[in-house]
Amino acid sequence: RTNLPVTASSFVGRAVELSQVRQTLERDDVRLLTLAGPGGSGKTRLELQAAAAAAEASPHGVWWVPLAALREPGEVAAAATQALGGGAPLAELVADRRLLLLLDNFEHVIAAADDVASLLAVCPNVKVLVTSRERLRLSGEHVYEVSGLTSPDARSLFITRACAARPDFEPDELVDEICARLDELPLAIELAAARTSLLGSRQLLDRLGTRLDSLRGGRDASTRQRTLRATIEWSYELLEPGEQQVLAALSVFRAPATVEAVEHVTGADVVVLESLVDKSLLRRLSSGRVGMLEMIRSFAAEQLPPADRDNLLQRLITHLTEAFRPDSPEHQYSRGPSEIALAQAERPNVDLALGWAREHGAAAAGLTLLTRLEYYWPTNDPTAARDHIDHFLAVAGDDVPPALRAHALRLRGAAYDLVGRSDLAVLEYEAAVELLYSVGEHAEAHHLAHRIANSALQANDVDRAVQLATEALAYDRQHGRTHDEAAALGVLANAAFVRGEIAQGIQLSYESAAVADRCGFTWWKGIVLASLAARLVAADDPDAARYPAAAGLEALAEVDDRINLPDALAVVAGLAAIQGNPAVAGLVWGAIEALARDEPRPTTQRTMEDYGPKLRRVHGQEFDEARQRGQALAVDAAVALAVDFARGATGRTGAPTG
Repeated sequence: RTNLPVTASSFVGRAVELSQVRQTLERDDVRLLTLAGPGGSGKTRLELQAAAAAAEASPHGVWWVPLAALREPGEVAAAATQALGGGAPLAELVADRRLLLLLDNFEHVIAAADDVASLLAVCPNVKVLVTSRERLRLSGEHVYEVSGLTSPDARSLFITRACAARPDFEPDELVDEICARLDELPLAIELAAARTSLLGSRQLLDRLGTRLDSLRGGRDASTRQRTLRATIEWSYELLEPGEQQVLAALSVFRAPATVEAVEHVTGADVVVLESLVDKSLLRRLSSGRVGMLEMIRSFAAEQLPPADRDNLLQRLITHLTEAFRPDSPEHQYSRGPSEIALAQAERPNVDLALGWAREHGAAAAGLTLLTRLEYYWPTNDPTAARDHIDHFLAVAGDDVPPALRAHALRLRGAAYDLVGRSDLAVLEYEAAVELLYSVGEHAEAHHLAHRIANSALQANDVDRAVQLATEALAYDRQHGRTHDEAAALGVLANAAFVRGEIAQGIQLSYESAAVADRCGFTWWKGIVLASLAARLVAADDPDAARYPAAAGLEALAEVDDRINLPDALAVVAGLAAIQGNPAVAGLVWGAIEALARDEPRPTTQRTMEDYGPKLRRVHGQEFDEARQRGQALAVDAAVALAVDFARGATGRTGAPTG
């Protein structure tokens, strides 16, 4: 017994979500379940499919009540009464019957939530399934968040709908990019797929810049779903004026931001932010950050006056500069890994802030933000870092304070180092040292001795590298600078390897890692041990390579250093290859390929180029099959697999002694 509508198209994907919703509905303790999510996320289709699948548990029927056309909250009870056949008030019609009532599109009549609570109170056997962009906030309410599809489901939906519009449609490699650009929302995908009757994949992708207006539904689509713009406007118009203002201000962020950043930049309070989350316009991510779907952000940006946007960007660069201050709570400064993780998350926002600084000639602000990200910029994008520094120094001329200029030169030196121009890097470092001494920053000047020594080593000036690193080591030990002591030992280890003093290089590497471990410099410990393992694998000494490969990989994973993890994983893949284990080599290499695809970086590309040819020796069916499986591995799973392999081969948990 039901009035569920017969849909005109098939239900695609969402097997996991469908199972979870059905199981939740069938629980005795669940009487009110709200499917909450943004417009176009497919809440109604999921509701109808789940209700049909759970119909056997409702002997008195499953009844669908569409609410989109209603104007007033008071009309909800009447609409439900009509769906059930009328003839009596709603509570009398339901009474003690075991039925499932579907209230579809509840967000604009949210005040009727009290009527739902009253119905549940007097009708002990009724269950209510609601779809809404905003949760009802009733006692006993269970909320199931409906977001975008998984990538495979999004692809399947696009292909299914595209083939319906154009039977000869042939999917290509652009389908996944199209779905990603549409936030993998079902409505957006269906509207885009319908355009394949006229447009090819490349043409469609090129037009997605104006997707809010260009993607339109058919004549049978509801008014609020005729275009993506109408879908988002529906939600926007239901907001209070203050909420609309905050939503527009939030569009200035190009990446998910911390709650503290949102509060500082937009002036929003937690109550308003929580309301926007409840209304599915703002998303709370597992990282603790908040962000918007790109389509919602695009619409919100249209509502932001240009003058307000300029003020918000100025506040954004101020906030980011403070967030990357060494003693800030967000930063938790630790010479490398924390900057990398924080900067990676903030990179789109940082790019936006630096663009504002360039546009407004705010050289000091731009340089300060750049230098606060010193451990991130060179490794990730040395060309961009140098371009920004060159621009800001040229604009500022002699107005840059000496200390700030020194830090900028140090950063530019690192950028040169990363592209193999150690000769130019040394010149920048030496100029920075002179400026740092002139303003009394002696400790920072001494810190640069390690970089100059390392650059000298890269330029094959081994004697100078050893002299500088030895002098720096003495200073570091005298002044208790253990982080720098570990770095100096690392330079001396590399110099020993260059000289062919292998035993000395191994000993100094372990000494450097031990010092780093004692002072909590986990990132450096990982760098040193992974580098040592790579040397030992290259020297065809797998027994000696196993411990540093496992321990280095564990340390880098602990600080979530996605920059150096691919190289450390590749060492284990190489170790597995020379040990005659193509399955492990393939799994780990496949995971590296997935990381290169999902998080592209110059360093990962170099890893692919350096290790790819070395692994060709194990290419074969077993390697290739494992490689395909490895591409589906999460990073954590790949790290655990690689560590288990390296450790399992040794049975050791500690560093070699003696």
